[in-house]
Amino acid sequence: MIELQTLGGLSLTDSQGRELRPLLAQPKRLALLAYLAVHNHHGPRRRDSVVALFWPELDAEHARGALRQALRFLRRTLGDGVLNSRSDEALDFEGAALWCDAVAFEQACEAGRLLEAFELYRGDFLDGLFVSGTAPELEQWVENERTRLRELAARAARSLSERFENEGDLPQGVRWGRRALDLLPDEEETLRRLIALLDRLGDRAAAVHVYERFARRLATEHEIEPSVETQALIEAVRTRAGPASPERVVHSSPSGAPVNSGTISGPDAGIAVGGRAPRRRRLGPVLLAALGAVALGTWFTTSRAHRPIADPPATSVAVLYFENLSRDTLDEYLVDGLTEEIVSRLGGIDRLRVKSRNAVRRLRSDTSDDPAALGRSLGVRFLVEGSVRRAGERVRVTVRLVNSADGFRVWGADFDRETADLLGVEEDIAANVAANVAGQLLPVERAALGRRLTRNLGAYDQYLRGNYHLAQRTQRSVSLAIREYDAAARLDSGFTMALARSAYGHALFLSWGWTHPRASPSELLAEGLVTANRALAQDSTSSDAWMARAYLLTVQRPRTYEGAADAFQRALALDSANAEASHQYGWVLAQLGRDSAAIAANLRALEIDPERAVTLGQLGEISMARHRLEDAARWLDSALAVDPAAAYARGDRTFVRMWLGDTTGARDDAMRLDEQALLAMLDMRAGDSAQARSRMRAALRDVGTSGQLTVAAAWDVSMGLVAVGESNWAFDLLDRVRPRGPSLWFLLRMPGFDPVGTHPRYRRLVEESRPPARTLSLR
Repeated sequence: MIELQTLGGLSLTDSQGRELRPLLAQPKRLALLAYLAVHNHHGPRRRDSVVALFWPELDAEHARGALRQALRFLRRTLGDGVLNSRSDEALDFEGAALWCDAVAFEQACEAGRLLEAFELYRGDFLDGLFVSGTAPELEQWVENERTRLRELAARAARSLSERFENEGDLPQGVRWGRRALDLLPDEEETLRRLIALLDRLGDRAAAVHVYERFARRLATEHEIEPSVETQALIEAVRTRAGPASPERVVHSSPSGAPVNSGTISGPDAGIAVGGRAPRRRRLGPVLLAALGAVALGTWFTTSRAHRPIADPPATSVAVLYFENLSRDTLDEYLVDGLTEEIVSRLGGIDRLRVKSRNAVRRLRSDTSDDPAALGRSLGVRFLVEGSVRRAGERVRVTVRLVNSADGFRVWGADFDRETADLLGVEEDIAANVAANVAGQLLPVERAALGRRLTRNLGAYDQYLRGNYHLAQRTQRSVSLAIREYDAAARLDSGFTMALARSAYGHALFLSWGWTHPRASPSELLAEGLVTANRALAQDSTSSDAWMARAYLLTVQRPRTYEGAADAFQRALALDSANAEASHQYGWVLAQLGRDSAAIAANLRALEIDPERAVTLGQLGEISMARHRLEDAARWLDSALAVDPAAAYARGDRTFVRMWLGDTTGARDDAMRLDEQALLAMLDMRAGDSAQARSRMRAALRDVGTSGQLTVAAAWDVSMGLVAVGESNWAFDLLDRVRPRGPSLWFLLRMPGFDPVGTHPRYRRLVEESRPPARTLSLR
């Protein structure tokens, strides 16, 4: 039997235990083997699905040829009788010929053989395997499997802890409690159980140590404190005269109610390890609410916290992302699209207060079983939750509406339909939710809920795939998004939203300076403008189409941005709730030097969608340009609280911290980014000029010594060169920046250029890039 080990490292051996090195040396074919093996006990994979994942850049004929070569190699390496080809389209393995530890681990958990399962779980799935040239969906599948198996292991460890606790073996209960917390270190309920167990065991010092380590990590990584329940528990442990009674230990359930450790009850009691994972308590902070006194050019942020909202509006609702119960994780785009379309439909009812997608998106992995806690976190009265399972040509959607105040279901239903009726399912769910929250619907409201972007299901499916890719905001994903939107428009030539999104994808590609695999920048610009104009010809009231046109005009007219502001204003007049348009309009205004108007536009975007990390970061950059560094630090702190992975905000915060004299904090941020220019500036401040210059030489090698540069490529390096005293190198670099215009002018306003503010070359660059006066006077 062939043995494939994927957990905690990769290993592949034949029936004699010999390592199959030829396959181990080929990451893509090894990944293909792992993908097929993990799916094997769920049924064969279709060839078209496999080629789309592993060879996305090839056309259908060449991709299938590459798959055939890979399969021949697998058969030659693994031997006869392992890989099946029961049909021209299906791929699977003989169950008795291939053993995979990930499959065996899941089966052991489902059967309740938990100790056996942990002999198999040695670490993360496919840890350390990197495969180039594959689709983003494959990377997402690996990450989803990694997370799913880790959570399965954590639930198994928690079940073992509970089992040993109930049997009176507290040391073993503690051991498995620690293992559960190691696997899911953000799981605060698991932390509380472990603290209670250690207290019951009499090891209060260990309980305090576990808490303090958890609290330090929260402060460092999330900039928040443990919940009130956890703080109350550790305070009780610290102040009690002796350890807790071994007969009865009280700790908090997810709702905060006391639970007897000896007889566990509540939502997590007797959890089946193979069943649905409990929702975890949200650790991310509720967003800093932004209030602006724009006329004075000042603003402040309120403190973020686990701060309860006493009385949410009676018609407020949040749609939690539905759970994908399909075996194929590639259906994630369908689930996300269904959820977001319901949000969009409900948002068309003025009487409803619908929570933004960004606010809810952050609860996908860090949520609670307690509706009241979720309601407080989101500031809403009602929650919509559900699941989606697709099987062939049918889809089953289960949905329920819950009152967050008491946890009772207000309405619920199961929809078992053909996938061709997916649009009808969305409409039915939105109508029922709206009626149960707001009361009897008016005819105009029913019409808004019943609107359909297209009646062509194939086009709608392509559109949902495009949305899924666009949200990832990477070069490859945006390229795929454009392809999906264009395919949707070919299936339905009147699909205005698909055209508008395609045009916006073109604008993103050009604005971010990415290289497209099949088109030059001028060709992309021409395609984007034609597509935006097609959308507007079909529907001149499309806010997204006007936004795309506005963004494309900043690329077409980089010296003046002529027409862009007017187009953004048109987009916002048509849809005042278009947060993306307000954000992009704010960026254009900032680069044109209209700081107060830019701040106002960004604050409007935050009113619509308070958890937009990119908008918070943009407000930080505007503050940097205005030399208001304390304000900049607060905005950038907020952006990173919302999205700790926001590299753009962390890079800007490095500058701000350094300019404010916080070199320790600045170096911490710079080390996380491993940006040579940022580290060079800090080395210079520390007096190590030799190391600083060495780093700057490395940074210059990264951008090259000739050819044109974008503003983004010159941003860190140019300020780094000024900081280490190489101003002429900085000016040489900036001379290569194209286009000359508002984006370069905005960069030159940064405090990093203060030391050379009177230098003739700096003044020349400022004048060459300064926006025309007529542009600055736009209303």
